[in-house]
Amino acid sequence: MGLWTEYKTKDGRSYYYNKHTKESVWEKPSDFVPAVVETASKQEAQWEERLDKKSARLYYYDRVSKTSQWIKPEGVHITSYVNKDRDDTKTAEATKQTTDASTEKPVSTSEETKVETKNDSSPKDAKEDAEEDVADESSKSKKRKKRGTSTKSKQKKTKTTKKSSLIIRDTEEESQEQKEPTDEATQILSVLGKTDSIMELDILSTINAFLRTHTDADGPEMLVKQLSRSYRGHAQMCRLVGSWLDAVPHPENKALAKEDNYWLDADELVFNTLKATIIDRYDPKMLSNVLSDSVVEPVWLKSMLQDSKWRLMLIELAEKHKNCSLLQYAIRRISEAGHHKEIASITNANNVFPVFTAIVADILTRIPFAGVDEVREDYQALEKICTHAAYSYIFTQNVFLEMDAALAAATLDTLPIRSKLERLRQHLHLSVLKKYGSEKIDSLHVLKRASIAKVYPTLSEAIGLILKDHQCSSTASEMLKTAYSSPQPPPVGHIRERIILESLTTALFHPYEAIEGSAHRSACVYLLAYAAAAHDDRPLLDISARDVDVNSEQMQAIARALEDASVICKSDTTLSYNMNEAEAVEKLIRGMEFPVVSMGILHWLQLLMESVQFYNGPFFHAAFPVFLTILRHAILLHQAQWPTVFQVLVIALRLNPDANPVKVLEMKKETLRCMVHLMTCGYVFPVLHFMSTNTDEFDQALLRNFVQLVFARIAPPYSNRFTLAWCTLLLHPKVVQALRTCPAETKAKLKEFSHAVQSRKDVPVDLRDEIRDCYEDKEG
Repeated sequence: MGLWTEYKTKDGRSYYYNKHTKESVWEKPSDFVPAVVETASKQEAQWEERLDKKSARLYYYDRVSKTSQWIKPEGVHITSYVNKDRDDTKTAEATKQTTDASTEKPVSTSEETKVETKNDSSPKDAKEDAEEDVADESSKSKKRKKRGTSTKSKQKKTKTTKKSSLIIRDTEEESQEQKEPTDEATQILSVLGKTDSIMELDILSTINAFLRTHTDADGPEMLVKQLSRSYRGHAQMCRLVGSWLDAVPHPENKALAKEDNYWLDADELVFNTLKATIIDRYDPKMLSNVLSDSVVEPVWLKSMLQDSKWRLMLIELAEKHKNCSLLQYAIRRISEAGHHKEIASITNANNVFPVFTAIVADILTRIPFAGVDEVREDYQALEKICTHAAYSYIFTQNVFLEMDAALAAATLDTLPIRSKLERLRQHLHLSVLKKYGSEKIDSLHVLKRASIAKVYPTLSEAIGLILKDHQCSSTASEMLKTAYSSPQPPPVGHIRERIILESLTTALFHPYEAIEGSAHRSACVYLLAYAAAAHDDRPLLDISARDVDVNSEQMQAIARALEDASVICKSDTTLSYNMNEAEAVEKLIRGMEFPVVSMGILHWLQLLMESVQFYNGPFFHAAFPVFLTILRHAILLHQAQWPTVFQVLVIALRLNPDANPVKVLEMKKETLRCMVHLMTCGYVFPVLHFMSTNTDEFDQALLRNFVQLVFARIAPPYSNRFTLAWCTLLLHPKVVQALRTCPAETKAKLKEFSHAVQSRKDVPVDLRDEIRDCYEDKEG
């Protein structure tokens, strides 16, 4: 057995005492043998709850290990001797009043010395006092009996009555009242022992709670020791490191600092670290009472709301913690400050209706006058929040319709703005329809409104059939023809909706679905020709009766061209090996001068490209050059149909038919050639965006061919937007790998483009460096 013994201090720290040398150390000696622990492990601990006579505090003594501590052990049985200790104290005090002064003085002095030692010393002394208390219990009871026989019987009865009164009325209540605050104080003290607890927001209330529950005189001392022991100063360390980084001299040339790749702004470094920590460890429960506990808005929150970086972090947190009241308040404040675009991407932005309405109003204010990229970004945000809940979708649809009605009544020429807003409304309807299905969305259609369905019941019923069946049947087309051939037809905008137009076009031009009859074809042709020739600018909500101006001759010409094209596209003999020599192709090209006929033919091409029966069939490679000729003709005639042409080309580029790989590769190269032709006509950035975002789908030979085709048609000076988009594509790893084996002519053009990029100051430095490293310095 070793000479060292382990003891515990008041706060639970271990120290070691050598009985021979009388030496005490904090660190565990090398020759320490835990004999007491081994003994305790063999026998179950027997804990006793006792009362310190001096401080009236509870402490806990284990008879097996002969150890005592202030903290109550958890999960063990404890025998309470508190009432007995109190009774002994009361009896001792009463006995002292009846004994001589000579006897009383040494007893009092010894008792005070013993209690003082136990209260002020370590738990080792408390353990020794506990052993003495246990050893002297029997002798004390004998002395009390002896002293009791020498007093008068009246005094004995009085003392007995007083003792009984204390036990019945006060002792148990005192024990319970003393026990509960002590447990609560211990828990609060453990909370104060957490790292940097003094930096917590509610530290003052925690300190007051501890002082209220811990009524001993040593409470402030324990509080100071616990807070000082747990303090590490992490926040102050971060501030100190930040000040060191600020003291580092900045490079005089900011461009040089970025170019050297070693400089990182101190504020940005600290912000990124704090942001990552906050997002990872954010707990809404800890900040649930920040707003309720303060009369005014916290200063730190106000500062965060004034900085764009912190606002974006709050928005990111709000997306992750959707039920946090503090973050919901922050989102509302950001919206009130006018930063609607920053919070438009949050799916739960519509949880607060004023925030949602402000976002919708802000987006609809920008969209009519924004460019393509801005409209795409705003529409994606609008679609995200509107498809989140039914009421948000209904509200947005109604805003679109009311804006269309207001713009229709304006004196200015607002038709372009109305067309753009109507197109966005229909796109939003299609996205919701695709996400939730027609069963839930059809009832929200504008024609299902009672005010409109009452005036146009036939129209409402026909549109309902089309939406329900996902096709334009003969019955539905006949009902629509009846509605629009009346003297006062409904607004033509109802059949100009994308869903209705696609249903009518599919009925006429689908290559593998037979039309129900001549009446069905005649009705569909009439409706498409009427939609193309009618001059009717009434909004969809208009129910007033009014004559519509229709050019009869133009309508008849369009109807003839539609019928001829429908017959050709549905014929089984159109697709053949010598299709390029057939007269049917010439008829189709002649009919494409009418936009509605051109759209029908493009729809026919798209359905063919999507059909496995066609692209794995025998006529695919013979018909494909004819299709490219038709697409080029559509590009030449109708600029508004460029997106549809591009969609058909994308489908063709992604085909993988069961054919000779060499023929398939040649077919895709011709598709890329037609796509570059579309770029030269003006449809540049959608093509570049598609190629940049889908680069991994294509073979290196196709990527190399695309770059060569583009370089053959471009020349400086280049716009900044084109330079950035083209550099993004050229710097893709797969493109860089593909261009390593390109011809010398293409490498020369790559170097020329790199020189042109180096001379532009509006291009970021890192982008210029990457282009130079990839293409300008490479030989052969």
